[in-house]
Amino acid sequence: MTDVGLCLCELATTHVGVGKLGPDDMSVIAEIDANLPKAYRFEGGAIWRVVTIGKDKAQALREGREVDLDPRPYACWSKSRAALMRILRHRHIGMSENEELLLMRREVTTAEQGIDIEALFVGLGLKDQGPSWHQYAGLEQEVIMRGGAQVTPEMVVGLWGPRDYAAGTPIAGEQIEVAYEDVRKVDACVGLHNGGWLVTSGEETFHVIWDYGVLSGLPYDPEETPHTQDILEM
Repeated sequence: MTDVGLCLCELATTHVGVGKLGPDDMSVIAEIDANLPKAYRFEGGAIWRVVTIGKDKAQALREGREVDLDPRPYACWSKSRAALMRILRHRHIGMSENEELLLMRREVTTAEQGIDIEALFVGLGLKDQGPSWHQYAGLEQEVIMRGGAQVTPEMVVGLWGPRDYAAGTPIAGEQIEVAYEDVRKVDACVGLHNGGWLVTSGEETFHVIWDYGVLSGLPYDPEETPHTQDILEM
């Protein structure tokens, strides 16, 4: 591997899993951006992002006005709305009363030169980097874009307050762990059920809950006995 490749390996594994980005983290991203081969640039398409904003900005968006977020040199997005749901639920739980949760979507082109973190990890052979890949890069499908502080009403996918639990509703494509061992993908959410949701996957229905950062559950039987229901709610 070249010196540039080794540098990118160190920078990439340093970046993932940081959480809220500070000035030092922006410097790491800037160095990745300056040394990134074309093969690891985002090819363009739809990307999603979730942030918390003040109620005044949320109201402005509802009224059809543009708002500006805190300006930063880079912003983190995802190639997959389903991949972003874990972050969305964590941020919704941690919101204050004067905040709202914003999920947005935008279309970008190849010319905007986004950094495709997933492609970078794959290209550099970093899929064996344990948590760096399995908990972050391979899971979040992150794309880092330059700038991006302006939000238009057309970009808004959802706005939710602190107690609006519709924010966490499972969506198609999300992974669920059935009985903690079998991984399935959600086809659709049927609705709320006993502290969680009923979702379909293939021809089956499951009762799932948000359990320590994972959607987990058991097969759902509408004829279940009270004893079985007690097990589901444990």
